[in-house]
Amino acid sequence: MSQATETSVLDAECLIIDSYGKLSSIYRYGQIGYIGGGFGVGIHNVPEAAVYGIPTIVGPNNKKFLEVQSLIADGATFEIQSAQDYETLIATSVGLSSASEQIVSPKRSEKRMTSSAMEQAQWTK
Repeated sequence: MSQATETSVLDAECLIIDSYGKLSSIYRYGQIGYIGGGFGVGIHNVPEAAVYGIPTIVGPNNKKFLEVQSLIADGATFEIQSAQDYETLIATSVGLSSASEQIVSPKRSEKRMTSSAMEQAQWTK
């Protein structure tokens, strides 16, 4: 990532990020996001990628994260138990992106509307 340009990022098939604090602005270029930490103590920030409507993949250690459980239940995030699960999911990934976009986009709009309503309420007090 330290040598990436916007053009090279758009042309890349796979990005390996070697710096902190960049993922939230990079996920928008992706088609699928594997979120690390799910085979350790706990996962990293899944909603950070999901807001772009890309399907996300996590390891099994995600049970403490309610937003991830909701995304899994909605079909926008996929839990894997092994490398074999990952390979199978990627091999059959046709249509995952559009399903995730349909699930996440309306929720993103609801949050925007809620934020807008809250801001409006503050201004009218």
